[in-house]
Amino acid sequence: MSTSPRLPPELCDHIIDQLRDKPDALKTCSVVSKLWTRRSQKHIFSTISFNGDPDIISWQNAFPDPCNSPAHHARTLIVNHRRGFAENHLSSFCNVTRLFLHVHPVDGYLISLTQLHGFTPLLKSLHMTFPMLPFNDVLSLVYSFPLLEDLLLTGIPMASDVKVTPSTPPKFSGSLCLAVFREMGIMANHLLSLPSGIHFRELILPWICDQDLPSMMGLISACSHTLESLHVWNHTKQTLSVRLTSPPRSNSNPLCFDAGFRVSTSTGSRSRLKA
Repeated sequence: MSTSPRLPPELCDHIIDQLRDKPDALKTCSVVSKLWTRRSQKHIFSTISFNGDPDIISWQNAFPDPCNSPAHHARTLIVNHRRGFAENHLSSFCNVTRLFLHVHPVDGYLISLTQLHGFTPLLKSLHMTFPMLPFNDVLSLVYSFPLLEDLLLTGIPMASDVKVTPSTPPKFSGSLCLAVFREMGIMANHLLSLPSGIHFRELILPWICDQDLPSMMGLISACSHTLESLHVWNHTKQTLSVRLTSPPRSNSNPLCFDAGFRVSTSTGSRSRLKA
């Protein structure tokens, strides 16, 4: 009895990979065979979004055994965090490299971020929005990811007397955005005090008041050897973004800020920021 020719597995994988941006086609491929299922799931579950507790509960009911869930396929995780995950479920997302975290209080009370500490050893990008949280809680979470390169924080941190010292400081070699509405100076000083320094290639620094300027300039100066792109603006004064684009510098040829930056405002006037 003759049998129909079979495509080599490598060619099947390549075909499925070309459908990575077509979720309906991937779902169809996933029911063709076990071989196609594994490759299709790699793309179907590459980005997982939990829009609140009901989504998290549904996921945990669908995959009660974390070891057999498709969570290991996830590379981007989007979480609206309230009460969090059941024990051991979060650690199954061990290959996530990008985390978008939206923190919400529960019944008016602040929640703990401890469950999220270091849940994936591969995280390189953290985008976090939060209401009023102690900034040491925020930094403790940030410092729990030693490979972190990109950091975006938006929220209202509250001052705290607890000093946070990372055992292994993150790399911090990508982008930094500090859209915080108070305590920017304290947040910046913590980053500037890291023994390994900061090496961001891009800085996005909105400031609320003139008291933020020294901290902002400190961050710019600390990254002067690696900085490629800079965006600065002031919300209250309707100041437009400044963009500085320059090639990477070596340690022997840092960026010089003595001349300051030209800041274009909405009225066309210009002001000067001196380092």
